[in-house]
Amino acid sequence: MIRMNILEETPLLNTLSNGEIEKFSTYLQPTSLADGEILFREGDTGNYMCVVANGRVGIAKSGRGDELKIMWELCEGKVFGELALFDGQPRSGTALSLGESEVYLFNRNDFVRLSDEKPEIALKLAFNVVKILSGNLRNTTTRFIKAADALQAKTRR
Repeated sequence: MIRMNILEETPLLNTLSNGEIEKFSTYLQPTSLADGEILFREGDTGNYMCVVANGRVGIAKSGRGDELKIMWELCEGKVFGELALFDGQPRSGTALSLGESEVYLFNRNDFVRLSDEKPEIALKLAFNVVKILSGNLRNTTTRFIKAADALQAKTRR
């Protein structure tokens, strides 16, 4: 069952009316995850995005051998995998459950169907995805600059 309060609070849907959120929810696929269960792996072809409905999900990058390094932890209401709605390119990280979790999947085919059936909702959704992605890019740029500054300071010693 879809928890509407989670959807109402996520930035992905903050410009949608309650009726539009309810319509959007009919396209979602609730998926339960066990602790440590992998939802997708780095390099997998992406065709859906996710909203964390309950619990926590880690986004990890491959390290030495089979080692995964958790780069981000996402909690209720957070969105991930949103690029897959638009580009279908390989995943840039591995998503795994950190404890028992539930996510709502929204796939590219349903986005196309939503665009045909309710274009005003799809447009708002796409605009919000762009806002989320631009925020993520800003955060990543800030992290990169801090890491580069720290590395430069170490090499000057």
